[in-house]
Amino acid sequence: MKDSQAEIRAIQAKLQAIQAGRSYLRQATAPATVERPSEPSRLPSAAPLVNDWSRGDRAAAAPSADFVKEDLMAAVNALQQRSNDYLQPFRQLHPQPAQPTSPQRLSDAFKQLEERANYVNKLAAAQETAILELKAIAERLERDWKAIELETPDADLDAEVPTICDYITASVPHIEKDDHGTFIVTSRSVDLFKAERDAALVAHGLRHRISSTDPEPNSQRDRTISPDSTRFDQPHHATAANPPDFWKPLLNRGLSLLGILNAAPPRRRTRRTARRGMSAQAGFSAQTAMLWFIGAVAARVALNSVLAVFPAGWLPAVVLIVVPVAIAIYRTSASPQTSTVWGYRLLLVMLGLLLGGRLS
Repeated sequence: MKDSQAEIRAIQAKLQAIQAGRSYLRQATAPATVERPSEPSRLPSAAPLVNDWSRGDRAAAAPSADFVKEDLMAAVNALQQRSNDYLQPFRQLHPQPAQPTSPQRLSDAFKQLEERANYVNKLAAAQETAILELKAIAERLERDWKAIELETPDADLDAEVPTICDYITASVPHIEKDDHGTFIVTSRSVDLFKAERDAALVAHGLRHRISSTDPEPNSQRDRTISPDSTRFDQPHHATAANPPDFWKPLLNRGLSLLGILNAAPPRRRTRRTARRGMSAQAGFSAQTAMLWFIGAVAARVALNSVLAVFPAGWLPAVVLIVVPVAIAIYRTSASPQTSTVWGYRLLLVMLGLLLGGRLS
């Protein structure tokens, strides 16, 4: 930075010196130019000398002017080179963005066009929503107006509420793209009564579903007993051209009795039936009881035979007897639903062990 400032000062000094030389040359040539027109009548022979001197002055001044111009250009070039060298690190740190090429500009323009088309479609959707809201507000206002007119005591029944909003056609702009990528600016109509049609379709579907899945209430409602007669009311589809015969009242009475029996609450299960059901679900039967009993007898006989050969094995024998009892007690306390089954099994095992000990 200090070197560049020193060079700038030197260049300024050179420029000042050049300007001073120019001013000196102007002062030196000024008397000659003034005296030239004043002496031609008195000294006619001096005109060639003056002309020769002016030519020599011009010839001497021309090289000095060229030298000054070259020196000035060299100083300017040196200053520009110094400034470029000084700014080069900053340019590397902050490079200028490259100018986009023509394909890139085209792609950016296409993106902007597509974004603008989507924006127009969004505005159209918002406009459609606003139109539907306007319609809903107008319909609500008409209903409220009619309700107020009906509540008024002196209101004329034949008076009609004027139409607040008349719906003819409505459309909003729409931009779409075809298969070739061309944007087409068109318009689409707004369906003002779509909500009413959808509601009617949903209601019709619900009514059809209820009538198809629950036909019994309608049939029971049709077959009601008249309080002042023993005759049953006929279904809605019965007409005077198709009168009921003699058997239809009896058939209707039987169907009503069957409906009452089907609608009666289930009989409460007793403790005995609950136990039977639980035993059946657990798979406990007479065959299973015999297997448990015979297995316990065989285990006790085998255990006594082993103890006769190996008397030191009485501890494992006690463990084999105590462990099933402990398991049965734990299951009885942990799951009360299976307490009866495990109680039966424990009882059979104890009886089998006792009988096996008697037999051995």
